[in-house]
Amino acid sequence: MGDNRNVVIFVSLLLQLLMVGATAAPLADQVNPMGNYEKMNHDLQQELYDSSFDTVLPVIFQLNSPVTDSDLNQLEEFGATILGDAPLVDGGLIEAKAEDVRRISNWDRIEYLELDKELDFFYLPPEWGGDPTDPSAMMHETTHVVKATDAWDRVIVSPEGVVQYDVDLAFTEWDGDGTAIVDLDTGVDAGHPDFDYLEPWTGDKVIYSAKWDGVWTETRNSDTTSGHGTHVGGTIAG
Repeated sequence: MGDNRNVVIFVSLLLQLLMVGATAAPLADQVNPMGNYEKMNHDLQQELYDSSFDTVLPVIFQLNSPVTDSDLNQLEEFGATILGDAPLVDGGLIEAKAEDVRRISNWDRIEYLELDKELDFFYLPPEWGGDPTDPSAMMHETTHVVKATDAWDRVIVSPEGVVQYDVDLAFTEWDGDGTAIVDLDTGVDAGHPDFDYLEPWTGDKVIYSAKWDGVWTETRNSDTTSGHGTHVGGTIAG
């Protein structure tokens, strides 16, 4: 009788251990069936939350090293369709069902995933002179996107390691003096007051402005398109 009780107790303990192991296994592997949200941008997280499992989503992916044929095959095995590549960021563009995107986010080769979507333009409020119908992005919104503000906030350090600054600690001497930049773009309206290419010309910002029509022809306003070149030139000149 005693031996039978020992067998029953042993079997009960064994079953309990097996149940504990089965429930603990997913946590031990650190695999969340809902996906790894730490590797997704907010827009993708929200889209996954709002979408059904079979909704197809366009996703920009970045791996933690250059993309190989094996990686592309693995993405296809996950159920993704390869739409494009972006070798500069070790990634590309895919389409996949929401449930497959969640699985892909748990893949150890993934560095980051972003929802592919059109970016919204931001405008100055009308009370500040803004025009919501203007199709161009405002400079005050783009400077932080291109990280121009990071450059503005850098200090000048001498070869001896001494930080140079004015008495007010404003680093006002960081003005780009001595730096020349060539801007090859869709043209620049160098006659704009902020570029000082009109008389009296000081040469502090625009040294030479020209357009290319088989030969270089000097012109104050070479921007005959969308204003993109003037926009970029303004970012460069600060």
